[in-house]
Parts: sequence; C-alpha cells; structure tokens
Amino acid sequence: AARKAAEVARIRRIMANRSNHERTFFRGLHFYTAYGTQILQGRSIKMYHWNTKTALHSHWNRYNTGSRQQEVTGFWQRDNNDWFQLQTLNGQQIVNGSTVRFRHNLTNNYIYISEGHRSPTTRQDEASCRRYNGSDQRFHFRVEIMSSWAGDNHLRVGDAVRFVNLGNNRTLH
Repeated sequence: AARKAAEVARIRRIMANRSNHERTFFRGLHFYTAYGTQILQGRSIKMYHWNTKTALHSHWNRYNTGSRQQEVTGFWQRDNNDWFQLQTLNGQQIVNGSTVRFRHNLTNNYIYISEGHRSPTTRQDEASCRRYNGSDQRFHFRVEIMSSWAGDNHLRVGDAVRFVNLGNNRTLH
C-alpha cells in the first residue's frame, strides 16, 4: 500500500507540470493481478482513466448519431463490459512504442477512432468498436508509457500509459 501511495504521489507531481492534453492517459488495471505484473500480448485487462475515474467500457449499444457504431465510453461502475484484450500486430511483448489494438471481449469488435464523427457528450473524435480491418490505421494505437511501475520499458499493471491512434495521432480518452 505504501508503494502504491508513493507511486500515485509521484505521478501527480509529474502530471501537475503537464498540459491538459498530456495528462490524458490510462492506468492499466487487471483486477486479479498484482501491480507490476507484465501485461502480455493477448491478455485481457480493464483500464482506468486517471482524470475521469472511469473504466474504458463498451457494450452492444450503438451511437444514435455519428457513426452509429458500437459505443465506447468511460463508465464509473465496473462490469464485464470493461474487458479488452490487448493484441500486438506481430505477437511480440508490449513495450513502450509498440503498436496494439483493443478487442472488446464480449462483442469481439475492435476499438476504432472515427474521423468526422464527434462524441455526443465530449465533442471529441468518436471512439467506437467495429469489425477489424487490418489495413485501416484507425484500429491501431502506439503505446506511450508515461510512468512505469517497474521503471522499465514493458507495459505493466499499474503503469500510467497513453494510447495514440496511428490513423490520426490523437490520444484515446
């Protein structure tokens, strides 16, 4: 508990000196695994958004406007709609700079960033889930580890991380 509190304090100090855009990141959570455990290719995880205190979440519901695709939201309660599988394109370990995609466990669809469609609540680019098309870069995200739990290059439970979309260079948030 002391180590976790010290890490949270350290991240808060780092984030206090960053712009609002730079403060947007997820903290990978896997509720049955200890902090510091390496997140492996194909592992299902839940992710927690630092600023909004919500989990990355999707379900069968579709947006009523915009792309009309499967909704991806931040949700303050926890349920089975929060599980996503991280996949690398080459089956390698997930490290800083890796390219990943997110498969929603219950629907088997992948997170996609829609250009030209705005979220009805945040007015940012809409994140949705849809069938995977490997040639479209809007399914792919670059891993940027902001603060490492273990101090190394591998993505681990508890790391502060941003996911930057390769199709439009925008951060998933």
